Parts: sequence; structure tokens; C-alpha cells
Amino acid sequence: MKKTALFLILSLVMMGCNGQNKTIKANNNNCNRRIVIDKSKVDKSWETLNKQYYSSIQTGNPNNCTHDHIYIDVMALEKAKLYSTWLKKYGTKVCYEETSDYIECEHLITDLKDIETLEKTVTFDTKTLDEIEKKIISLGGNFGSYSRYIKFYKDSSSKLDIKLEGPFNPNANYYSTPLIKSIKDNNNLTASTKFIFKEIGGYIYFGVEINPGQYNYYNFSHIPPITGKAVTSPI
Repeated sequence: MKKTALFLILSLVMMGCNGQNKTIKANNNNCNRRIVIDKSKVDKSWETLNKQYYSSIQTGNPNNCTHDHIYIDVMALEKAKLYSTWLKKYGTKVCYEETSDYIECEHLITDLKDIETLEKTVTFDTKTLDEIEKKIISLGGNFGSYSRYIKFYKDSSSKLDIKLEGPFNPNANYYSTPLIKSIKDNNNLTASTKFIFKEIGGYIYFGVEINPGQYNYYNFSHIPPITGKAVTSPI
């Protein structure tokens, strides 16, 4: 299976189960932080309104989009504090095929110490991709929408359960539904692919079995501040 090789910089400091500070990092420094828009789905007024968020580089290799495209600069949306509301409003205009690598990249954990911490943490539940997808669909979830987010939580028996909540809350343990689709498509997952769930400091992380016994771990949709200002990653 294909494995996306990525690096990360942003850190989330939280209390671990042993009372010591644990640092779990979330990606985005080396991600291609551009969202690809299907130009056939927008009009001139949309372009005028959103031109301020255009990436300075409007070139790429849109292999799966047969239409014209527009690159949106994620950092411009963050600076304007519009990222989550913009995604909710215009998410259906995104060329998903060309944005999926970035979506996964933003959440993939690759720091070796963080991975070691997660691997040492007890798995409290395991689900298959099929079970997760069916649950999300049963709740009315849409894998191409940012109107509601996945909330993984422990039920009364300390087993994993899922709910959908919205709008985006940067302080919540949320994952977007397009993230699940991106991980599935980028890594050619099957219905029986195993997802494992671990809790650290009250936050739930999940790992995906990319190869037998080999897991990719993912952080939720909240990136903490670098310079004193909160930065959220609702993608």
C-alpha cells in the first residue's frame, strides 16, 4: 500500500496519563498547504470575493481534475481567521482528488518520539474501516462536507463510539469526514483495514494499519499556537 512520507513541526502539549507533559505533534510545515478549487463550480463573483485568498503559485499537476482549477492559500485563510467557516461554505467546490494529499498530511504524525508514545499507549478499542464508514453514514455524514465533524468518544463501557457535531470547534477532539476519505484513498485501504484508538490526556488519537503490524497515527483537527495565536486546522 502507498504510504505518504511527511514531516511535521507543530506541537500539542498535553498532560499524559502519568502526569508528565506529553507532546503530540500535528503536521503542516512540509505539507503543500493549498486547497484546489474546481473552477467550473464557481462564478466571477466568487472569484472576485476570494481572490485575496489565492495562492501566489497558481500552477500544479491536477491529474484527476479535468477542469480548470484555482489554488487557495491555507495560510491566507488562517490569517483572516476564516478557515473553518470558509470550508463549511465552500467545501463542495473543492477538487477533492487534488487536495486529499494535503488533507492527510495536515494530520499525519511522523515524529518518532510521538509515535513511540502512541505505540506504548494501550489501545482501548479497534474498529474496521467498514464499521467506521457505516456508523458515519448512519448519522447522516457526508465524506465531502465540512458542515459536521467526527467526534470519537468512549461510551459507558469505555468502548469507542462516534457522533457528528458542528460547526467546527477548535477546542474539541474533532476529525473531518474528508480526512477519513483521504486516508482511505491515499493508502488504498479496504473495508477490513484496522483502525486502533488510543487516549492521551483526554484526547483520542487513532492509528491505521497501513501494512500488517504497521500503523500511521493521526492527530485531530486542532493545531495549537506557535506565536501566541491559536491556529486551527479544520481540513
